[in-house]
Amino acid sequence: MALTGPQLLAALKKHPVATLAIAVSIGCAALLYFRQGDSEALTADLEQKTQEGERLEANIKNSTQLTEQSAALSEAMNAVEGRLIRAANLADNLQYFYRLESETGAKLIDLKQTGAELPAVKGPKPLFQPIGFTVGLRGSYDQVLEFVRKVENGAPFSRIVAATVTSPPESLDKGSFVTLSLNVELLGLP
Repeated sequence: MALTGPQLLAALKKHPVATLAIAVSIGCAALLYFRQGDSEALTADLEQKTQEGERLEANIKNSTQLTEQSAALSEAMNAVEGRLIRAANLADNLQYFYRLESETGAKLIDLKQTGAELPAVKGPKPLFQPIGFTVGLRGSYDQVLEFVRKVENGAPFSRIVAATVTSPPESLDKGSFVTLSLNVELLGLP
């Protein structure tokens, strides 16, 4: 017995739930068949979007105090720049050591600013550079020690590269004079 078009239509109208279930099943099977090759690409795309979303969420979370941190960083950078010396300002640089001389009572024998040699580094030029000084000093042990302390704890960032202390052998008591030869580097700008 063969079903004709009007008989098939009548059978479908008689059982609408079964007809709808069969249509949905056929549609799902077709969708599954055509989308089967795209599942790996979609999974990779989902993982990429998930990672990007997590990165953006972390950026938003970490940027909550960005303005305060930026202000604090600017303030710290201004404080550092205030302590730097300029290589070209020879008079100001030497005046720093003359001021230490008057504060400690020690007598400067020799004072020279030396050229700071930067090591050859590939890449960008460093922002700061050490500026060398050779200092000869004479005074009592306490005066010389106070001078060294003021250099170490002074406003400019400093590093003592070499120091030599000599004393005349005939006077070894505490009031005797000593001579200090000092190589110092102060952090500065070229």
